[in-house]
Amino acid sequence: MFISLISYPALAQNIVTIDRGIAAKPVVLSGNTGGNLQALSISQVENTATGYCDGYISPQPNHLLELESLFNFLRLEIESSTDTTVLIKGSEGVWCNDDSGSANPMIEGQWQKGLYKVWVGSYQPDTRNSYQIRITGQ
Repeated sequence: MFISLISYPALAQNIVTIDRGIAAKPVVLSGNTGGNLQALSISQVENTATGYCDGYISPQPNHLLELESLFNFLRLEIESSTDTTVLIKGSEGVWCNDDSGSANPMIEGQWQKGLYKVWVGSYQPDTRNSYQIRITGQ
């Protein structure tokens, strides 16, 4: 598996590149929620095919993912001791989720090649909660 970190100066962050090797070993990213911006201000919709766009996020995404190819199945799960939300924005659209059987969100399905911005939110503004993102695929 090849994971590279590329500087992305416009957002002052790194891009995590994900290739087909993810099937052999999941990608795990860590971070903290935080921000006082309602997710709706980024998503521009209240509800997506994967769930509601709830919570408070920062103006900048928490993570940038670059998928090197089409994935017929990719799962992005948030693991945290607190109730979190997720907002993902890519060239093909916007996806949100709140709870996927637990207090933590998950988005799964087919993902197109390209750049995805990922925000992890909380239900209270300016709340710093630690989380891990686990990305698995086929």
